[in-house]
Amino acid sequence: MGETLMLRKMEVDGYEILITASEVLRPLPSSTAIEGYRVTAVISRKDGGGVVGHFLCDVIAQADVHLTLDAALDYGEREARARIASGFTG
Repeated sequence: MGETLMLRKMEVDGYEILITASEVLRPLPSSTAIEGYRVTAVISRKDGGGVVGHFLCDVIAQADVHLTLDAALDYGEREARARIASGFTG
């Protein structure tokens, strides 16, 4: 896994969302190429209360590789917003 490149931070309906994207590297004979990006989103409540039961955060770790940094961050944001909208049931 490569370095973490970007952090996107936002507030939605009393929750804070932090989204990071990390490079997925592919080794080549003489160098390394970026194959794409994986995203992780962490959701926590602004008031410090539990998000799901007594857990203080909900983590969305995406195994799929996205071709661009923006696509990865956008996907993380959509998934986090959908999780909040569903009341953390989906």
